[in-house]
Amino acid sequence: MKVIFSDFDGTITDDEKIPKDFFSLIELCESLSTPLVIVSGRPASWGNFLMNYFDIDSCIMEDGSISILKKDSKIFRKALLSDQEAKDILNLKNWCLKTNHDLIYSNDSVDRSYSFGLLLDSINGNFLSKLKLKIQEMNLRSYETSQYLYILPGSTDKWTAVSEYIKDKGINLKDVIFFGDSINDCSLFQHLPNTVGVSNVHKNIHKLQALPKVILEGKENRSVYGILNYLKNQTSVHINTCNDNLKK
Repeated sequence: MKVIFSDFDGTITDDEKIPKDFFSLIELCESLSTPLVIVSGRPASWGNFLMNYFDIDSCIMEDGSISILKKDSKIFRKALLSDQEAKDILNLKNWCLKTNHDLIYSNDSVDRSYSFGLLLDSINGNFLSKLKLKIQEMNLRSYETSQYLYILPGSTDKWTAVSEYIKDKGINLKDVIFFGDSINDCSLFQHLPNTVGVSNVHKNIHKLQALPKVILEGKENRSVYGILNYLKNQTSVHINTCNDNLKK
């Protein structure tokens, strides 16, 4: 594989924490000379943090709205949506603020540039209907987690951002792999030929509109541990295959 893409929450984090095995994943990617790219729904500030403190090639944040790249030891942000969509997101957020004072925003909404989240328990049925109509009229998109309704640009998702990265690098789709576990990973599960769901993907299986090609099983394959086990196994198989070919 020439690039390893991975979701962050649940796929790398374990119980909402970054486990020490994340360092092992980074070291493994370095040993394979394979860039690691984080593809996350988190705000861009998290991308800056990851790029500053870990040896990561790039980060795609806010579900594909922002690409964060490193060049000559400097970090650059690139918005992947139109100026109009950025305005539409802000206008809808302001409309929500004015229309319903009881709404509770996700803790990270203040750090988001081109998206925001609303606590589902703070949205009554009547307002939700109006909000979804607004989202549709403005050609935006949304998805629900167990706690929040996230509202995002309609033209970007994880796939649009990853496909742009792949095109810029001149890489074939078959030469990349993606690890994920959640609803906002579906666009990558759908479009990429090599996708793996770490074992905690099972809690979201019934919500996924597209499934990963490989679904890992067992507690030992949850989160980053599943990524490590899968990559080590694939590397071992590749080495053994090469040795067999040499013997022939």
